[in-house]
Amino acid sequence: MASAWGTSRPRRRWAAPSSPAPTRATLLLSLLLSLLLTLLLTLLLTLLPILTRTRGQVGGPIALVQDGDTITIDATTLTIDVDVADAEL
Repeated sequence: MASAWGTSRPRRRWAAPSSPAPTRATLLLSLLLSLLLTLLLTLLLTLLPILTRTRGQVGGPIALVQDGDTITIDATTLTIDVDVADAEL
């Protein structure tokens, strides 16, 4: 007669749940978002030289910048400073 302690049952090992495979909708959404980001960056990089060029042609302060002038760009305050003598302005 076998006792309850003498019988052995196979033990189940605990396994961490695996993450599900991405669905088609998830892959399509990530592709669309990356294309949108690429389009926005391309548009920004295309328009930025046009905006600065037109301000220079109109006679704004950027028209006074010459080779060798020091330009300081501060991304935290969103300012662009040019070291130009007051006599040139």
